[in-house]
Amino acid sequence: MRLQHKFGIDQYAAKQQGKTTEVIYDSDAMINPHVLLAGSTGTGKSHQLRELLDRASMYIDGDSSIDIFDVHAELDIGQASVVKYSAQTGYGYNPLIINPDVHSGGVLNSINNFIRLVNTTTVQLGTKQQATLRYLMIDLYAERGITEDNVRSWRMAYEKQPSIQDLIDFTRTKVLTTQFGTDSIATNVQSITRLVKGIRRSKLHEAARQKLSVQGHAVNEDLSAEEAADQGSVEEMESQLDKLNEKTENMFQLFLKGLKTGDELDVFFKYNNKEVMMSLVERLTTINSAGIFNHNPPPFDSNVRCHEIMSLGDDFQKLFVYMRLEAIFREARDRGHTSEIRYIVVLDEAHKFFKDESDNIINIIAKEGRKFGIALWCASQSPTHFSEEFLINTACIVLLGIHSSYWDMAVKRLRIKLDNLKWTKPKKVVSIKMQLKGASDPQFRSVVLASYESEFLAEIAQGRAA
Repeated sequence: MRLQHKFGIDQYAAKQQGKTTEVIYDSDAMINPHVLLAGSTGTGKSHQLRELLDRASMYIDGDSSIDIFDVHAELDIGQASVVKYSAQTGYGYNPLIINPDVHSGGVLNSINNFIRLVNTTTVQLGTKQQATLRYLMIDLYAERGITEDNVRSWRMAYEKQPSIQDLIDFTRTKVLTTQFGTDSIATNVQSITRLVKGIRRSKLHEAARQKLSVQGHAVNEDLSAEEAADQGSVEEMESQLDKLNEKTENMFQLFLKGLKTGDELDVFFKYNNKEVMMSLVERLTTINSAGIFNHNPPPFDSNVRCHEIMSLGDDFQKLFVYMRLEAIFREARDRGHTSEIRYIVVLDEAHKFFKDESDNIINIIAKEGRKFGIALWCASQSPTHFSEEFLINTACIVLLGIHSSYWDMAVKRLRIKLDNLKWTKPKKVVSIKMQLKGASDPQFRSVVLASYESEFLAEIAQGRAA
């Protein structure tokens, strides 16, 4: 779809030249359809975003969609289907679903995506945790019949694919297996070794005592209390040894009878670090506690979808937004190249989700989304919160009035004149830069918003009449 929206009129043209030059967002005319709306609280940021959304929703059909990620519950435009996410509502998406695409999908890609998703939170996984989590997920998928070398298995029914709760249960089972299976045998072997050494030491001591006694020498009975306590009598230690040997033999017999795949020893070596395993259980349980990573997709009844995530903590908001953006980008990419807008993604308080890393999904969409039909619209309090990569790849930047403490940085990063920032009047005059196809890098220009246009033109007319 082609989307057009009038922001207002050029202030300079109206005031100095007597011309009414409209400033229009035209998705076909710009190098890409991305938008950044930046303004402090009270400058009309949410209002302008709703104006854009109201206009865009008029163009939505069965082939296109809008996804609004609303952190303040104030972007629920009339045409939108709204779903609130929390542990109580229980709606969510499963991040472990395999992407069935032959080129970009598969088990290993899905595992790497999930690990990268987890690492977007405040506390990242350590090297051992990542390696163990990768083993766990490979084995969990394999248990469900999904393997990297069987492309057909990637298309397994949605409800049969594992969830985070399944991964938690699987990890706990592996902890129990290693702790009460081969690990118990190893513990017993260590105890047996200590007893054998104790018995040998006691027998050597007794032999030496008898030899010295036969030769008529004085026997040194000075045995430390610790050694005496550790050794006990030879008879007691031999009795303990017999019992422990019998118990260990029985356990080993059970272990041998339990061998079903021949991989049990490999499992032990992969999962023998109890601390790492338990730390993964705790981390996954924390993530799952948000109640939004499950097999219960929200009941949207419109292609204009508003995801209210206000009830989620910051880390969970990031996880949710990144997960959905990955899914949207993957779907758009699998559909192939297009010059039309198929997806509009709206991020409220977008600075919360940005990182400077080039593999951050938002930077990827900013750079590559246009050719797959994705328009990325972001709202924030200042343009200085965003990565250089995003700012370079955003065709339309609208400054609604940013705090003066950000002016120097904005001048440096956006190459905007300081006068433009000073002339901005919240909800009346804004600064807009639009990068059009085939044009050189444009300057920011002062734009009188459509809602203030009549009053502004009347003021000009009165001034000229006077």
